[in-house]
Amino acid sequence: MLRANRLLSPRRRGAALVQLAVTATLMVGFAALAVDTGSLYVARIELQRAADAAALGGASGIVTDAGLSQDVPTLTGISLDRTGEVAVLNSTGGAPTIVSAADFAIGTFDFNDAAAGLDLSGVLRRNAVQITARKTPSSLNGGVTLYFASIFGMSEGGVTATAIAAFDDRFSAFDVSASGAVPLLPFTKLVSEYDPLAIVGQQVVLYPAGTGGNGNGNGNGNGNGNGNGNGNGNGQTMPGNFGELNFRGTGTPDMRDLIDYGVQPYDLVNEVGVSVLTYVDGFGNAVTYDIGGTPGLRATLESNIAAYIGQVVGFFVHDLETANGANAIYRNVGVRFATVVSVDLNGPTQEFTVQPIPYNGAGVSVDPAAPSSNGQIGRLRLVQ
Repeated sequence: MLRANRLLSPRRRGAALVQLAVTATLMVGFAALAVDTGSLYVARIELQRAADAAALGGASGIVTDAGLSQDVPTLTGISLDRTGEVAVLNSTGGAPTIVSAADFAIGTFDFNDAAAGLDLSGVLRRNAVQITARKTPSSLNGGVTLYFASIFGMSEGGVTATAIAAFDDRFSAFDVSASGAVPLLPFTKLVSEYDPLAIVGQQVVLYPAGTGGNGNGNGNGNGNGNGNGNGNGNGQTMPGNFGELNFRGTGTPDMRDLIDYGVQPYDLVNEVGVSVLTYVDGFGNAVTYDIGGTPGLRATLESNIAAYIGQVVGFFVHDLETANGANAIYRNVGVRFATVVSVDLNGPTQEFTVQPIPYNGAGVSVDPAAPSSNGQIGRLRLVQ
C-alpha cells in the first residue's frame, strides 16, 4: 500500500513547472497590457486637453479684424500661430505638445448640424478651427513609450485627439452689469447703414455720414442750367440715421455722465423696463425696445467721447425712428461694438468714427434660436 504523503512523481512535478511558467507568462502579459494601456489612456487624456486648448486658441483668431473682414490669408496665419502657441503650453507625457500645420484647418461650422463637421469649401463665413494633436511614433511629438509590451517587440504606441472650436455668433442678449463688460454708450446708429460696412471690417462714420439721396435736374443748351434734387448727399446725415438716447433726459450733464460711465442697469429699467437687453425670446422671436432720443450729436460731448479713443465701446442700433427732435423714438434692435477711432465735433470735419470689431467679451449671451450676427458678436466655445 502506497503512503498518502509521498512526494510527487518527477513527471507530475514537471507538469506543475510548465503550468507555472505559462501562468507567469500570462501574468506578465496581463501586467504589460494593464500598465501600457494605462499609459496610453493617460496620454490620450493629456492630448485631448492640449487639443481643446489649442483649438480655442486658434479660434480666437476669428475674433480679430482679419476674422471680421474674412481676410483669409491673414486670418489663417493668426489662427495657426495662436494654435501653436497654446499647444506648447500643454504637455503630453511631460513634453510640450506640438501641432503641425498639416493638422490645422479653418472653415465653417454649422451649429444647426453639429454632426456635419467642418466645411472647408470656403463658400461660407469661416467661424471655426479644427486641430488634430498626435502622439504617434511618426509625429512631431513622438510615440507613447510602452514598458512591458517591449518584451513582445512593441516599444511605442500612439494616440490622437481632435477638437473643433467655433465663434458662436448667434447673439441674443447683453448684460451691461456683467463684470468686465465694456461701457455701453447712449448713441444709436441705423442698423442698415452700420452692418453692411461692419461685417466686412470697414471703418464706420457713426456721425454725421449717411446714405446719400439722388438729385435730378435739367438745363438749357447754352450752359446755364437749373436743377432740383431730393435726398441727402454723401456726408450728410439722414433724419434718424444717428442719435443720442435720452435715458436721463436731454441735459448735457446727464449725457456726459452716461458717456463717462456707460448706460447702467437702472437706466434701462427706467426707460425700457428691463436691466438686461434681451433681443431674442425663448421662442426665437425678435425683441425690440422703444427708446427716446434726439437726432444728431451735440458738440459739447466731444471731450467725453474722445476719452475712449483706442478703446472698445458698445452702442445701440435701430431700424426705425419716429417723431422728431427731442421727441424722437428709436426702435432698438440690438447693440454693436467697435474701437473708437476719432471724434471731431467742433472742427470742419465734425465726425465720430469707429472701427467695428468682433466681440466675445463679458455680458454677451448666445442662443440657438437667435440669428447669426455675421461674425460681429458671440462667444468662443468648443463644439466637438
